[in-house]
Amino acid sequence: MDTVVRDQGPVDEIPAPKAAEDACHFVFRHPLFALKSSFFRMGSDGMTPLYHVCLGDTHAAIPADRLARSFDISSVSEDAKLIAMAAEGLRYVHEIRPGDSIPSELLDGSASWTVEGRHVEAAQTRFFMQLISWLGGEPLQTMDKQAFADTLADPATKAKIQQAFTGIAEKLGLGAGGKQEVVGKVGDLTREFSYIEALRERCARVRKIGANLKEMAHSYRDERFFSGEIGRAQSLIGPPLLQLAALLDQVDANTQELMALLRSFDATVAYIRRMRDDLHQRLMKWDDLILAWRDAIAERSEANERLIRRTYRFVATHFPQTSDW
Repeated sequence: MDTVVRDQGPVDEIPAPKAAEDACHFVFRHPLFALKSSFFRMGSDGMTPLYHVCLGDTHAAIPADRLARSFDISSVSEDAKLIAMAAEGLRYVHEIRPGDSIPSELLDGSASWTVEGRHVEAAQTRFFMQLISWLGGEPLQTMDKQAFADTLADPATKAKIQQAFTGIAEKLGLGAGGKQEVVGKVGDLTREFSYIEALRERCARVRKIGANLKEMAHSYRDERFFSGEIGRAQSLIGPPLLQLAALLDQVDANTQELMALLRSFDATVAYIRRMRDDLHQRLMKWDDLILAWRDAIAERSEANERLIRRTYRFVATHFPQTSDW
């Protein structure tokens, strides 16, 4: 159907299309949010959203849930809605400034952060192996990255994959002509699962902190006081490491059968996104510590001792033994 554009008068009478942009950005109206260098960020407890403002040499951090009441912002105003949305958005990003884009998790459920090509390749390998396994009727033996790349380059394997797409389409009641729909859905699953692969990599970096502590414990084994501090850090870091591993095991176990995933495609995408967000939120608090340990060498040094004390404070704050993680 052709679109008919009717004459609506002079161009300068048409209002600027601000609504669409405002709907995707934190566009506040109150002057408070026009202050330079102001931003929302989670408090040190990792649970309290704060709005940080700077006035000259004075810095204030105001709990987000007090902003409307403290600055006479109507509870039914757009600003009040955006404040609540910013507080919720800090589950997905470390910092939100007025004018920033609203995290896409709050808009359409997609991730607001990016993945690397290697994560997409890892997800693609996972589902292609499931395709070939489905066609062969038995699990495909695990291969390293290069071996699988060589297998995919084989014309016989490419033909098998195309055959699998057609077979799955028929099993799903789409007929042979539904092959392209299956190809599209497998591509969608690959994109969604690439975020799990990126999170798996971040989890490995957290485990590396635990491994570093173990090496440091060996280096300081003859210093009773400091070795005790390392031991306490190791004790506290153990449960969250196990929990991260358990969550990855869970998502892997629930995404092993491609046919089942495709039969309940929408539920599968919702599940992967839910697990993605859960893992991402748990890992966000670790990001600064991961960066601090990135170049550390397990040897005696004042820098490492400061890092170990910082790690102990972190795990004692976020994962005390009296709390369930």
